[in-house]
Amino acid sequence: MKAIKINPMDLEIIEIDLAETEDGSVDIHDIQKHLDCRFFDVVRINNKGDGIYVDDEGLYREGIQGVFKADKWYPQPLMGCGIILGCDCSGESQPPTITLEEARRNIDMGVTIPDEHIPNQN
Repeated sequence: MKAIKINPMDLEIIEIDLAETEDGSVDIHDIQKHLDCRFFDVVRINNKGDGIYVDDEGLYREGIQGVFKADKWYPQPLMGCGIILGCDCSGESQPPTITLEEARRNIDMGVTIPDEHIPNQN
């Protein structure tokens, strides 16, 4: 399934194809692989069902992961990679309504967060 991947470490926003299961739903293991995470969460970014999937433990991970913001859609910075996917009215994943160009225009990857806002910093 078509999706948009945000990679703040490589400073790129690209279209990707997520693996699907036999019933046509997105394979959550492929989301985990692209986000390099065990658990993920979704922040809703519009009323058309689109959301950004992010590492649910992103703030607690060791090392540098990169940060991005999408102020037009979500007010807080997000840690690590993100995947933009859509969702239909029954909760099933679908390609996002947001285009790759729109994502590139509205996502800022030149973001820094003060250390005091990041857990596990000494």
